[in-house]
Amino acid sequence: MESTWFERAAHPAHVSAALASEVPELRAGTSELVGCRVTRLRSAGDDAPAGAEGAWTATYLLTVRDGDAVPTTLAAHGTLVPPGADPPAADPTPGLTGDGWSCWLPDLRLHLRTWSADADLPGLAALTHEASARELLEPLLRRSAGGPDDPHGADDVRLAGCTATVASYKPGVRATVCCDLEYATTTPSPARPHAVVAKVHRPDEGRAVHDALEALWSSPLRTSPAVRIAEPLGYVDELGVSVQSHLDHELTLKDLLAQSFAGPGADPRLVDALRTTAAGIAALHTCGITDGPEVRWSDELAAVEAKHAKLAAVVPWLTDLTGDALARVAAAGERHAPDPAAPAHGSLRPAQVLLLDGGGLGLIDFDKVARAEPAVDLGLFLTKMRHTAVNKTGEPDEPGELDPARLEERSARVDALADAFLSAYRQQAPVTLERVRLWESLELFSLVLSAAKKLLPDRAATCAAMLERHLATQDR
Repeated sequence: MESTWFERAAHPAHVSAALASEVPELRAGTSELVGCRVTRLRSAGDDAPAGAEGAWTATYLLTVRDGDAVPTTLAAHGTLVPPGADPPAADPTPGLTGDGWSCWLPDLRLHLRTWSADADLPGLAALTHEASARELLEPLLRRSAGGPDDPHGADDVRLAGCTATVASYKPGVRATVCCDLEYATTTPSPARPHAVVAKVHRPDEGRAVHDALEALWSSPLRTSPAVRIAEPLGYVDELGVSVQSHLDHELTLKDLLAQSFAGPGADPRLVDALRTTAAGIAALHTCGITDGPEVRWSDELAAVEAKHAKLAAVVPWLTDLTGDALARVAAAGERHAPDPAAPAHGSLRPAQVLLLDGGGLGLIDFDKVARAEPAVDLGLFLTKMRHTAVNKTGEPDEPGELDPARLEERSARVDALADAFLSAYRQQAPVTLERVRLWESLELFSLVLSAAKKLLPDRAATCAAMLERHLATQDR
């Protein structure tokens, strides 16, 4: 397949080699690059630097070790500058692990820069420094303390320690921080959480996320026997930090799926877990809240069409894989009217489904709560389930295209699981199955785009085969 101008800058091995050649500490051996991951590769669009129209951006996670010290991971923002455009101006820069480090890799046309603090997410720095984290969390914990299960009262809530772990981070946009708590009181109360989860957003965006969680907590979901959600503990407006309870769990549904498809037979727990998940999602869809923007088919289809056009302009082999698939998806969208809008998770994946300690189901990550037809959540959930089963189990880091027989075997296994899941869902709430299949088609097409954007042609070909298999049943 024909290569793109930025292909080498999107592959960790080439980036690692270029850094080893260009960065003084790595060249001298005083520091060692022990890991490099490339994520969130995308067109810079209107955010491209002046004179660098057509640039792309990515996040580079660089794991660096100094001597015998514990390795640290730096999140570097990368700008991939197209041929003919001027590189960013060279600025004085501190060492590799210093605030504001930058580097130009000419052979890759890649500019990298790091920040120790994220100016758009002031709450992140507050949570990752222990003293400020204790100061931030204590008032929120006091507001929820002092109930009948907490005999010590709110005034007794004092933290002796807070260990923060950044679970996910999209620079400048959002972060999720898990905080393990240690209390100063010598008589701890079981009513006080041993851990909380803090969601960090831009201050002007965090309030809507917290308000949606408050609405969910005020709905029938709070006491639903089908599902547990996190309790909102408070919001710090000036920092964009929303704090919620932590749901203790054994594993996620994604973990269980991966375990099941790593071997020849299904884990016997999987079907029961999927049926339980279906009941929990149905409880969400029927909880009655009205928060969130409305998701419409026409808008989502147009967004995917625009992404395809932009990506096809720089990844020449993409259109060979997609062919007329998007036109067929669009035509299928005309055949069945959407179901009425309901409360929706908005980004529902098996990784957001928790199998709780002691039994039961938890749902997390309601950052994109919306109003949408139920098929939006169900289509994304089933697509991610297929992706895990086919592409995320038993494959090497640089996967090749699956042979047709293995692809069919895994897809057929997922079909049976999807049927059990949807049957259980429809016992609790209505949904038009053709609409679920339609949204699956759009999400499967998005998987092709995602693989192409990461410059994984074999993975993209496998995803295109999954899409064609799905469309063939839908076209009939």
